[in-house]
Amino acid sequence: MKRWLFFCDTTYQLYTIITIITTSNETVYADLVIKHGFTDSHKYVSKVIQERLFDNIYEYSIDQSRSMIFAKVEDIGKLVFSRKWLKKNLDFAFQEYDCFYAANLDDNVALALYATATFKEFNLFEDGTGSYHGDIINDYMSWKRRTLLKLSHPGKRYFNIDRMLLYAPEISLSTACKTFDQLHATQDERIGRVFEYRDTDLYDSRIVFLDQSYALDRPAEITAKRKEQDKILTNCLSAYLDTLVLRPHPRMPEGSIVVKNIDTTRNLWELECVRKITDEHILISIYSSAAFQPILVSQKRPTLIFLFKIYDFLYSEDQMLQIESHIKKFMDKLNYRNIYVPKSWKEFKSVIEDNV
Repeated sequence: MKRWLFFCDTTYQLYTIITIITTSNETVYADLVIKHGFTDSHKYVSKVIQERLFDNIYEYSIDQSRSMIFAKVEDIGKLVFSRKWLKKNLDFAFQEYDCFYAANLDDNVALALYATATFKEFNLFEDGTGSYHGDIINDYMSWKRRTLLKLSHPGKRYFNIDRMLLYAPEISLSTACKTFDQLHATQDERIGRVFEYRDTDLYDSRIVFLDQSYALDRPAEITAKRKEQDKILTNCLSAYLDTLVLRPHPRMPEGSIVVKNIDTTRNLWELECVRKITDEHILISIYSSAAFQPILVSQKRPTLIFLFKIYDFLYSEDQMLQIESHIKKFMDKLNYRNIYVPKSWKEFKSVIEDNV
């Protein structure tokens, strides 16, 4: 009987962890370390307990009221005194594991587990589009954290990754490791129950607008300009209201454009990608990584339209180059040609007319 350890700090990671467990051909004991802070995290823990998906669940939260100095000291303590911190704060049992799974090591608790837990293999699993290019471990590891790890746990100063589990390994450009395994999306009823999936016919509409929230730290003039462009977008889409659904951003449930159909079910997007989104859909966004999820999670090939060149005032020059590079990698690797990046509203209208 295999024993696996998982680290999780986002909804998408929990979805993928449950996918790994429910599609495994092996009978395993699975333990979960979960960092609270993402939406409905406590509710999801209650649900996975009901479904008996894990043998042990270790939970922790970040005290948002702590001072910046205390937070930095505590983060250092998690690495320097990893074993003591895990035992005191999580009552972690330190069993022997066949495999430790994490999407990344950005959190110091994940890094502490890597440094002190006993496991035979260290596997990464998909954490969205960022897992498909570059090195998701080393590229995001600051020299301070790397130095602390080296001094406190010299035996773990190098990251030996055995394999990476991806929904679309055939398009991976990741340099994090050399071995990539296939993740298989599933409609297992346990996933639907954990994330409280509610069936809906909203996505019978072919056109989906994936909304993005107004950044609170933007200058007022940028927000005003965004709203002006949103009005133009609303006008451009007015002829398609019967076949259009808006999927709102969690921080802006009312939506940035005026439409007839708004998705208020709050179903996990990845479940909609598996169950509802098809090759015939048209996904529109300024630039949302959620648009790539049907491609990654369920190997669908919808038409993607990104408006970031029209909303270019929202991005720096470097950000624009990064976005363009990311899209090009997907198009080249997949030979994917139904991705459009219009530079004007006239061009956008033409793209819509040609694809509807």
